[in-house]
Amino acid sequence: MKMIDVDKLSQWINSERVELEAEGQSALNMVLKEIVNGTFDLTDHYIGIDDSNGKKMCEGSIVKITFDTNYIDKDFYIGVIKYGADRGYPAFDLEPWIDCDMNAISWLKSESDPSVIKYEVIGNIKDNPELLEV
Repeated sequence: MKMIDVDKLSQWINSERVELEAEGQSALNMVLKEIVNGTFDLTDHYIGIDDSNGKKMCEGSIVKITFDTNYIDKDFYIGVIKYGADRGYPAFDLEPWIDCDMNAISWLKSESDPSVIKYEVIGNIKDNPELLEV
């Protein structure tokens, strides 16, 4: 299954629209057909930040946070990015919950905690659920 982000989809539709319409095809109909056929998966929304390596972080991404053990007694944390609207918390956050006095995604984005060496996407919940069993 090919995964794309909505920004890239919008750019593709805008760049291909004229050509598709000239051929008598609707870009929207073509995209909807691809979604129905399972070619595109739009459920993994880009959350607006990249990991330490520049990889886009999306809903469903499994994130590994590596800690400096001079500050904290854990080497690392592994969690999945989830949107919490079904729990009354309409924001992206990490599960299992990590105690950082604020939303974990905002905490990572601020890069203000010296205990964090890096945070990186190591997989996604659909293809790599076993990564959460560490």
